Amino acid sequence: MKLGLTVPPAIVLFESNSRENKNWYQDLNNHILSSKNIFFIKQSKLEFNASFQQNIRKLQGHGTEHEFTQVHMSLNTISYELKTYLQLNNKNELIFGFHGMNQQNKNFEAPEHVLPDYSINDIAFFGILQHKPSEKFNVQVGLRYDMRFIFIPEQEKTGHSHDEHDEPLIEEEHISEFNTNFDNLTGSIGMTYRFNEHLLIRSNLASAYRAPNIAELSQDGMHGSRYEQGNRALIPQKSYEADLSMHYHLKGLTFDIAGFYNSLNNYIYLSPTTDITDEGTQIFRYVQENARIYGFETGVACHPAKWLLFKSSYTYLASNQDNGEYLPFIPQDKIKTDVGFTKKKISFFDNVGFGLSTVYAFKQNKPAMFETTTKAYFLLNTSFGFDIKLKKQDINFKLFVNNLLDEQYYDHLSTLKALNYYNIGRNVGASIVFKI
Repeated sequence: MKLGLTVPPAIVLFESNSRENKNWYQDLNNHILSSKNIFFIKQSKLEFNASFQQNIRKLQGHGTEHEFTQVHMSLNTISYELKTYLQLNNKNELIFGFHGMNQQNKNFEAPEHVLPDYSINDIAFFGILQHKPSEKFNVQVGLRYDMRFIFIPEQEKTGHSHDEHDEPLIEEEHISEFNTNFDNLTGSIGMTYRFNEHLLIRSNLASAYRAPNIAELSQDGMHGSRYEQGNRALIPQKSYEADLSMHYHLKGLTFDIAGFYNSLNNYIYLSPTTDITDEGTQIFRYVQENARIYGFETGVACHPAKWLLFKSSYTYLASNQDNGEYLPFIPQDKIKTDVGFTKKKISFFDNVGFGLSTVYAFKQNKPAMFETTTKAYFLLNTSFGFDIKLKKQDINFKLFVNNLLDEQYYDHLSTLKALNYYNIGRNVGASIVFKI
């Protein structure tokens, strides 16, 4: 038996074939209130959107005698956005506005804190000019200014894991107060040229900015199967990117190819280390390094007949740092192929479809320091479906099998690879949808 479970106590639960979880489970409550408004004023359009989201997360565990709450936290997020669309003339449109976010995280009386109590305030001002000098040529220029304010009050620090509650707790520590802010100006320019109704070329130049998030700044504890440590010395990540793409579309044939080059200053990433905790768990740390990520993707799709569709694509991604090392968690190059057969009607069945898809992932032989290479793998998936009408009720039925050959494989992005857990094996599923 090949188990895809990550927590050792859960294996016993799985093998016992029980429907009751006697180890731990997530208890989640989400509440969302949103509003979207559009106002038309002469030649302009005003759009105002706002939302409130509350996420209450509990991790319920079991001690020797009764259930208890290991994690209890509430995340409240208010977001808002105001955009104005102004048609200057037949060739120019201006879009400008601002958007922001206020986020508050609060931990309640539970022994483990996934993230500390914190507050974040984001606000950004932006403007976009769309210029269309001709029917074939289109230009878009954008400018944006971002600000982020982060506050972490002084508080008790606890680890977080799925350990049993009746194990001895580590002596309490404190998180010191942390108050900082980041800001940055970014811009972009994009161009599209349509040679004819079949051929289109796009090109973009852009700068980007990303402030470190709370986990990257403050993480210090177990996260799944590894121990993660944040870094308060992190500074914003900045990047400069160029891309070029070509799209050739005929009636029964399409061909697309796109490439990009991204130069990153102070790239933030989670890096494995050789350090371990007292319990023997490997430590991962958030670090920064100048790096480059580049690659391309290409794909072709054709309809040789109305009932037959063929698609295939290839993706390539590479990276390196200034110190000559590779970045961690860079996906394997992949070839994906899909073949679909459809029939409008067969007897009592409508929209009958049968599909085959394959994924071939090449060997990842450029691992980062403390990573290992990942072998190539091949997956075969299949699906079958149809619509049927019973009396006046429209019903859609679908059956699928993923990883039909039950391939044993690791994906290079899997966080479970270090634990020697394979990705999911053969997976069979079915769905029935009653259309209203």
